[in-house]
Amino acid sequence: MIASKINIENIFPKLSLSRITLGNCNWTIHGMNVNILDSLMSQAFFTFYGDDINILFEKHNHPLVLFDRSSFGKVEAFHVYLKVANAELCKTADNSTSILTVHNSEVLFVNTIFKNIRLPSLDINSSAVLTSNSSYIFITNCSFYNNSARLGNIAARESQLAVNQTRFSWTHAYLGGGLSLSNNTDARVEECYFMNNEATYSGAIYAEFNTSVVVSKSQFISNKAI
Repeated sequence: MIASKINIENIFPKLSLSRITLGNCNWTIHGMNVNILDSLMSQAFFTFYGDDINILFEKHNHPLVLFDRSSFGKVEAFHVYLKVANAELCKTADNSTSILTVHNSEVLFVNTIFKNIRLPSLDINSSAVLTSNSSYIFITNCSFYNNSARLGNIAARESQLAVNQTRFSWTHAYLGGGLSLSNNTDARVEECYFMNNEATYSGAIYAEFNTSVVVSKSQFISNKAI
């Protein structure tokens, strides 16, 4: 178990962590590539700064669960490439902000499950999984299940969003049970499945402020505004 507050800046060109447990960590990492493989994280905080550095969370041979059963835990990234692949992110206790918050970054979610993530309704700016500001977001073959937040699963502002072959189900939100899009965001949703999501406004997808949304080959079943 690694439990500490760590600030890393240009010590190594690449930091690789494999098959470890991270607990009660507060990491600030500047200007370096980071790989975290086959590891378990609980109450872990990461802040990444860089000019197009690469951040990878991936499961190879062992289950990878980020922030499992932790009261807090999140990743915040500025000007990075962030990939989450073949992973499971879950939260069985209330969190304070989105698990992932990115600014001017590129994010790829592949073959990943996001489930049981809950944020307090008083947090007006966050979604359950990802809050994106001026970023490029690509999501393929993922599942968002039983999450709860004011802005649904994903909140994108001034961003480009592409979602493919992904399921959104049983989410509770205030704006957009599946997706909450605003401020000149362009979104494409293809071959996706929205079922049993509910929100005060827009059970499946909420869009406002010059947002463009193109949906194709997708199913919407029993979503509702309440």
